Formats: sequence, C-alpha cells, structure tokens
Amino acid sequence: MSSCNLTTTKENPEEARIVFSTYPTMMNAIDNTKNKKGNKLFTPGHFDLIIVDEAHRSIYKKYQAIFDYFDGLIVGLTATPRNDVDKNTYRFFEIENDVPTFAYEYEQAVKEEHLVEYHSIKTTTNFMDRGIKYEELTEEEKEEYENTFTDENDNMPEEIEASAINSWLFNRDTIKQLLELLMKKGLKVEGGDKLRKNHYICQKA
Repeated sequence: MSSCNLTTTKENPEEARIVFSTYPTMMNAIDNTKNKKGNKLFTPGHFDLIIVDEAHRSIYKKYQAIFDYFDGLIVGLTATPRNDVDKNTYRFFEIENDVPTFAYEYEQAVKEEHLVEYHSIKTTTNFMDRGIKYEELTEEEKEEYENTFTDENDNMPEEIEASAINSWLFNRDTIKQLLELLMKKGLKVEGGDKLRKNHYICQKA
C-alpha cells in the first residue's frame, strides 16, 4: 500500500493509504493539512484503523485529544501496559485491568523462535553479604580498617554489618569488580569492541 511519513516527507498525504506520524506532528497536521480542494484533510473519519505503538506512554492527557478526535478503530501495542490511577492503559481501551485484548507471551515467542531465551549471571561479594569482620582480615586490611574506622576516642568496631555497608559505604573496588564481570561475561558487538545495550546491572544501594 502507498504510505506517507508525515515527519519526513513534504508530499501530500492525501494519496497515502497508510500514514505514519508522531503525536505532535499529527496534532499539527489535524489543524493545518489540507486536501486538493483546500479543505481539512484529516477529518474525524479519515482513518479506518489507528495503530498506537508504545501505547502505555503518551495516550493520556494532552495527546489523548488525538484519539478523542478520530473515530476509527484503535489498536494499542505495548509490552508494559500501565494501570496507574492517572495513566491507565486498560481504562483507555475500555478493558479490565491486567487483562489485555490479546497477549503474546515471552515464553511463546521463545518457543516460536521470534525471541531468544535470556539468562542472568548473579554475583556478589562477601562484604556485601556478610559485612566486614576485623578478625577475618589480612594484616594489611586490618591496618586499613583501623585507620578508617577508629574514632577520635580510639574506639573501633569489631565488625560492620552488611546493612551498614550497603547504606553508607561506597566501595569503589566493588564497582570495579562488577564492571569487570560485565566486560568479561557481557554480550559483545562490533567485533567484541563494544557491549550490547540490552544489559541490566542490579546492585544493592
């Protein structure tokens, strides 16, 4: 079918069977685009079908006016529908919360070879899990521990709990180790010079 991208072309979309647009471009086009006769091109009945990608993002508030204006059928596509009070994807499409009209689940997509199964690598450190115990440190580490944690009254804790470390101790070595693990285990592109973008690093704050 003939198509037109309103964001990149200067051609008259009147001849196109399929029109692509961003929300702002379409709002402007509704008001300003004319047909050959000089009348408004995008009337409420102009489209039979409206397909919205990433439908959980901007179909609310300001841009909802677009969908209130057109009376064609609306299909919303999203991998992460929302059910917030002020931004409810399900309510917009007049369906029950968490019950989409159609769902193509990850497991099925993997089975039918449209996606590949992911796997995760979990790592941690003793300090993050068990805290720091003075008696378990090497002599060199004990010296650093004493210099770091001895207060002005020469008091020094025998151990520091993991919860305290995770809440206030910024451990540069831990960050370094996590990044080294990512560089070693992560998926590479461009001949192995760069990491793929679809990595997620989760670390306790």
